[in-house]
Amino acid sequence: MLENTSGQSRSVSQQPPLCIDLDGTLLKTDTLWETFIAQLKSRPWRLLLVPFWLLSGRACLKQRLAEGAKLDCASLPYTGQLLSLLEQAHAAQRPLILVSACDSSVAMQIAEHLGFFTEVIASDGKTNLKGRNKARVLVERFGRGGFDYAGNERADLAVWEVSRERLVVNAPRGIVQRLGGNSETVRELSPRANRLKAFVRALRCHQWSKNTLVFLPLIAAHAYFSREAVTGAGLMFVAWCLVASGIYVLNDLLDLEADRRHPTKRLRPFASGDLPLSVGIVMAPALLISGLMIATLISLSCLAALGLYCALAFAYSSHLKKRSLVDVFSLAFFFTVRVVGGGLASGYPVSAWLLAFAGFLFLGLAFLKRCSELVCIQGLGRRHMGSRGYGVVDLPVLQMFGVASAFVSIMVLSLYVNSAVAEAQYRWPAALWAAGPFMLLWLCRLWLATARGEMSDDPIVYSMKDWVSWLTGACVLATFIAATVGKPG
Repeated sequence: MLENTSGQSRSVSQQPPLCIDLDGTLLKTDTLWETFIAQLKSRPWRLLLVPFWLLSGRACLKQRLAEGAKLDCASLPYTGQLLSLLEQAHAAQRPLILVSACDSSVAMQIAEHLGFFTEVIASDGKTNLKGRNKARVLVERFGRGGFDYAGNERADLAVWEVSRERLVVNAPRGIVQRLGGNSETVRELSPRANRLKAFVRALRCHQWSKNTLVFLPLIAAHAYFSREAVTGAGLMFVAWCLVASGIYVLNDLLDLEADRRHPTKRLRPFASGDLPLSVGIVMAPALLISGLMIATLISLSCLAALGLYCALAFAYSSHLKKRSLVDVFSLAFFFTVRVVGGGLASGYPVSAWLLAFAGFLFLGLAFLKRCSELVCIQGLGRRHMGSRGYGVVDLPVLQMFGVASAFVSIMVLSLYVNSAVAEAQYRWPAALWAAGPFMLLWLCRLWLATARGEMSDDPIVYSMKDWVSWLTGACVLATFIAATVGKPG
């Protein structure tokens, strides 16, 4: 436990001091897990010592994790309603005390950034200032009933018992009811948001549409009614969805600071504090392990395909996304390997024709994604994409690469229609000639939307929301059905 001052002069106000908890109260996040993730990113090998630090007590663990951790205090998710209340109290010269179970070095960073705390009382590596320890220190400092207290969790009940006014912030409904929600000494601020909705948002279920690519080999082989093929592809779809969501969660945890500085990504569940970081730290490995286990049930080759996807996804998140062109080819691989995995799961391996078509198609879409980001950057008056390795000056050549890849994919489709493989596969292969123009229309539409600055999402996700893309897809599907059924008459 540590007492310190933040440089503010003592107030002459006669109001009792207002003591504010930090984790989960003033902040909608927990600094323990913030420092854990900071160590994971900068010095992951130190986390092997966590069990030994924990043997010396939770206060020691917090101190060790906080060593060298520099929080981006300006971007942290503060509780807006409470922050406004504190600013008003500071203007009225009321004493404001930051009382936190986090390590003193972390508490001091927050206090110095905000600049209105009279004192800081926090854990010191020996005493974990939480629950009854916090209540005891505050009673010794201000007397029983000599202070108001803002908290958020069950451990704060011991402090509320000895405080005058009780402010309940970001707390579950059960805490408010236990304190007596109608009591004049209880004030509720910022009721906790629905975490189930935040949990679902963290999974990014809308991105699962990309995983339908695992069904493409099955469809190309006309194995719609094969129970084994459909079951295998279905299980692979579930496995891929779980693994992809696990990777999204892990990326969100590792990109917290960058997301919080982004105009839209700051609203993501972990960046905004709507979902605790501790939930994400459990979610990521649970989703990844579940997906890989399902793939193992199908076959070892499916496990290898999904494992390769995971390995490259981790490499992409940590390094490859910063490398020009390598990042685009990696994105194309993420799509193509889904098709390959679907072939392994359904028992219908991907042909060279399908692999070539998918490779060029997804490479073009990957270039399109980068071009859409550059168009957005250009519209904001900026010249570079930060760590992505691209600038607005690269936009023309990237557009050329992407459009060329799109047209090559249609050329591969046209060559396939005229091949002996198509002759053997379809009763009326000539009907497939109509698929080329429809596909080309769709791709040209995506590139036109990108040039106009209308491509605000991933091209696959954009297409799932675009009625013209759905209509074009239906027309392509109709041509393949016609080719399968045979020439009329």
